[in-house]
Amino acid sequence: MKPTRPVPGRLARTRLASAVFAMMMVLGLTVSVPPASAVSDPALVDLGPAMEATDVGAIAAGPDLEGGGLIYVTTSGHPTTFTVLDAETNEVVFQQTMTGDEYLTAKVIDTKAGLTYFSYRSAQATQIWVYDVRENTVEPVVQTCASCEIDKPVFRVFDVAEDGTLYMGAYPDAAVYSYDPETKKVRDYGSVFTEGEYVWGLTLSGDQLFVGTGNGPDLGRLFQIDTASGDIQQVPFPDGALTPRVIGELQAVGDVVIVPLSGDPNPIRFYDKGTQDWVCSDLQAPGFPQPTDAFDEDPIDGVSYFRSEGSIWELDLDACSYREVVDLAAHDLDGVAFTGVKAIPTGDVDDPEVWRLVMFAPDGRSVIIDPDTGELELRESNVLPSTVTTHSLGLGPEGELYIGAYLSPYVMGRLDPTTDEVTVLSGPEQSDSVTTIGDQLMVTSYPNAVVHLAGADEPWDWDTNPRKVMDGTADDQDRIFEVVDADGLAVFGSIPKYGLLGGGITVLDPVSEEYQTYTGLIG
Repeated sequence: MKPTRPVPGRLARTRLASAVFAMMMVLGLTVSVPPASAVSDPALVDLGPAMEATDVGAIAAGPDLEGGGLIYVTTSGHPTTFTVLDAETNEVVFQQTMTGDEYLTAKVIDTKAGLTYFSYRSAQATQIWVYDVRENTVEPVVQTCASCEIDKPVFRVFDVAEDGTLYMGAYPDAAVYSYDPETKKVRDYGSVFTEGEYVWGLTLSGDQLFVGTGNGPDLGRLFQIDTASGDIQQVPFPDGALTPRVIGELQAVGDVVIVPLSGDPNPIRFYDKGTQDWVCSDLQAPGFPQPTDAFDEDPIDGVSYFRSEGSIWELDLDACSYREVVDLAAHDLDGVAFTGVKAIPTGDVDDPEVWRLVMFAPDGRSVIIDPDTGELELRESNVLPSTVTTHSLGLGPEGELYIGAYLSPYVMGRLDPTTDEVTVLSGPEQSDSVTTIGDQLMVTSYPNAVVHLAGADEPWDWDTNPRKVMDGTADDQDRIFEVVDADGLAVFGSIPKYGLLGGGITVLDPVSEEYQTYTGLIG
């Protein structure tokens, strides 16, 4: 990354002034634009969905009620999809394209009762569904939205009690609710921490609900709710532990709650609800668990599994120990953005054993792992694909149309205007803007306000061409939405990371790849 500093040469004062003026035009600040020439007989042509791909979000594994296991996979898109696979054969047991406007996967929770709950969300609503293993059917459970009985729009996480009650954590206001699917009864537990806004981590241990909040400096807090009385208590972190920006996940293993603390020298801690103490204090974590939703929702025999630092690890809380199951780098798999690791059960529903572990790549391929030997089985995708959500459009240097995707399986599209055919390309997870600067294509992406540049004379190969030229992490920038070509310079505005104030304007020279970011413009 180039340092944020004054840029010599081409960024003289006169050019910088014209660049900032160009950005003012984009922002609509005291600039009048003459009307465009009239276009005769315009015609609207429906070209259909731009891209279709498999974009795996949340997964789970549970019993098939006959001694074997099932794997559940949800995908993001417009519309979303739901797939059930036979754990042993990888054959499809059930698949369905879902209805509704919710386009992001949220959570999947299996239960011993043969009911598996899964959810999708948007910025306006969350919909929870249930799959019945015996009936092989899917039905809606509850929707939340501003005009719904549960009037919070975003529920990233939920858990299911043994009696079937759903417990859910919301944005905004870090509010917590319960919902009984049988009686339709809703209980509002209120906000645990309004400043935290988001509930990211949530897990049940008996009748105690543990909730983790964030996003922002000093906003990662841990709370305990007595589900019977409704009493809410904050759980203080152990002495010397850092308060994180967010507690992105929680997982109960019996009476002990796994609490990941991002940024802490020992990033996985353990809270015992019975003794109200932090336990296994001398156990040093091998790394931070990845990604969010790293742990299995139903640990077997006090053992859980997770991915960190390019390896799969076993966590045995009874022994307070970690064991490396497999080194993914040894199989050239350490660079893949896998889901969390889930344990596939076998045997009696009430006394299961771990058969294998499973995790999915974004494109639907999966890895089956023997936890005892570390042996791997790579499987091709049988996951039902979905239409990729279009997020940005922009013209390239040759007049072709580039299509950026929203939280995708790392793809973009390129439309040939002479044939209307779309070629699916490798790309970022989310392309916020696509434009031409000089004779180069510029793509910005979330998170971390990243900028890539591509030359027209070289073949497309993401991270090579386009090549990465900027990352906004040092200035706490996260998203770039507006870019203009100011006499050969790229000028763009950005917004900061969650929980922070102070966007920025950046001037970037695509030839030298030097740039200057100006923050604190409004205060």
